[in-house]
Amino acid sequence: MDDEGIVAIVERKSFDNMLQDFIKLHSIHQKIGELEAYRHSAVVVEANYSDFLNPKKQKYYPAAFLAKAIAEMYAMHPRINIVFAGSRKLANEWVLRYFSSLQSHEQDVPHNKVAEVMAAYGQPPEAKGGIYYDIKKRVIRESPQEFPITALKELFPDVALATIRKVLVDLRKDGDLACRGRGKSSTWVWLKRSVEEQQP
Repeated sequence: MDDEGIVAIVERKSFDNMLQDFIKLHSIHQKIGELEAYRHSAVVVEANYSDFLNPKKQKYYPAAFLAKAIAEMYAMHPRINIVFAGSRKLANEWVLRYFSSLQSHEQDVPHNKVAEVMAAYGQPPEAKGGIYYDIKKRVIRESPQEFPITALKELFPDVALATIRKVLVDLRKDGDLACRGRGKSSTWVWLKRSVEEQQP
């Protein structure tokens, strides 16, 4: 975490956990999609990729089904690091190194010339895709001038409230939205909304 909240998050999966998740594929994609709301995120599996294709280690699914399901995870969520660490010990090591590297990178101070370019042109635009961006796009294009967060929860009933709230908080940080009131009676109000953002 930093002063602005959570910077990185890792979802850990044991071999058995992952097999159980394959019962409902849409549930896997929903969970991974929610991770895309964060700047850095990963799914770390405490098993090898080959374990899921080995009939001696799992007898519930055909190897072809699991190979396709895993491939779809990579294809549909390109921003997420999906790592088959091989064991719990190696998964712990990977997560430790991942967080340590991110922390070091976040604390880096760019060279003066690089900082000038970043200030002049801004950060590169974020990748498109994932539930976070679906919510953000719909909020920008379809929400009224003032609305409660519960209205978005009704539009996205299967999405965690924390993911919806992060979209709104990020828009507030950009100076687009403001929050009025506190608790259940609070509402979000547009301060600015460009014509370009509202176009399909």
